[in-house]
Amino acid sequence: MVAKIIRISFLVAVSLLIASGALLSDDSTAETSRTLSKAGYLFFAAILLAIIAFLGFLYRRKNDLIPEDLIVRIMKSDANILGILRRSG
Repeated sequence: MVAKIIRISFLVAVSLLIASGALLSDDSTAETSRTLSKAGYLFFAAILLAIIAFLGFLYRRKNDLIPEDLIVRIMKSDANILGILRRSG
């Protein structure tokens, strides 16, 4: 759910920047272009800050989410499966 919101927000920020670039060619829409450009950059910066905050939240909870010994066991089992697939294929 969070990833979907971030993707949609990113698309909105990119579309604001594209719209500002499209309006830049005419002098009568230069002010609107500047406003859209500022809004796009601010929205993009807000998205990046939200992503960094979310990563910080996950980093603090990394031991609660998946214990390290479980990650090591999964990696060992994956290595065995990859070895079997490589030998048979």
